[in-house]
Amino acid sequence: MNREQAKECLSAFRVSNAEGTNSPKRKALELAARDPELSDWLVHQRELDEILTEKLASICPPEGLKENILRSLVPSCPIKANLSGRN
Repeated sequence: MNREQAKECLSAFRVSNAEGTNSPKRKALELAARDPELSDWLVHQRELDEILTEKLASICPPEGLKENILRSLVPSCPIKANLSGRN
């Protein structure tokens, strides 16, 4: 595994989910432990993830947003269910 492959693999890595680390992620973490440049990149990525998580958690959606979204998904011309089991 090279540095770019490790970055791709670690870009979706979450520290909170480290217990279930699969083999490619484990190999990428091992490489990051030996590669100072990759290690610095990973630290920076984790900092960005933390900032984004905090920002997203601070968003307060408008009241009724969920209901409006669900209402917009209702088809204007409902499809009749085939209850007979035949096509």
